[in-house]
Amino acid sequence: CNNRVDGIVKHLKYGSVLVGHFRDDPEELDQVSKLFEGSKVKLSTTSSFLTARWDKLCWNIPFNGLAVAMGGITTDKIVTDPDLRRVAKELMQEVVTAGNADLKSRNCK
Repeated sequence: CNNRVDGIVKHLKYGSVLVGHFRDDPEELDQVSKLFEGSKVKLSTTSSFLTARWDKLCWNIPFNGLAVAMGGITTDKIVTDPDLRRVAKELMQEVVTAGNADLKSRNCK
């Protein structure tokens, strides 16, 4: 998605939108979810916003970084090239290691 205009978010992939509460408050998250009931927006929720952020970074860091570093190639080129796929996997593992350490330091499950 992008949000180049204050208060407007344009979701580009047309799948569900994942939302969570910054402080993982389930009651406030439920209130937000109810705002979307009956809308055309498919909404998913997460009980841990921090965990969801690390999940997203597992994809974004390796693939966005490699795509740019290799001159703007697409994801399919990365996953079908054995060397780039190996590098992506290694980067993903680094993100998992960092994410797990961060979550553990914050006593997150």
